[in-house]
Amino acid sequence: MVSVPNFNVGDIMELRFEKNIYSKSIIPAKVIAVYTNRPVPGIDAVVIGTETNPAVKFQIYHKDEEGNLIPLDEFTAYTFTELQRILVP
Repeated sequence: MVSVPNFNVGDIMELRFEKNIYSKSIIPAKVIAVYTNRPVPGIDAVVIGTETNPAVKFQIYHKDEEGNLIPLDEFTAYTFTELQRILVP
């Protein structure tokens, strides 16, 4: 059973990406939509949400030197299972 992350559409979350133990990035992203029983549209990869493992579409943001969040024209998606590994607690 996949645990459901606690969020709403429109929330800004932080996603953690690790290339290796020395290279880690934390990227702010806005929840755009949640998909079940269909592929997520408008992204480069194929991510399919299901009833038991929904997919979440995110818009990527950039944090400037003053801490302001600037939306980018970049989108990504992850299933709930994948989010458990990359969400910053």
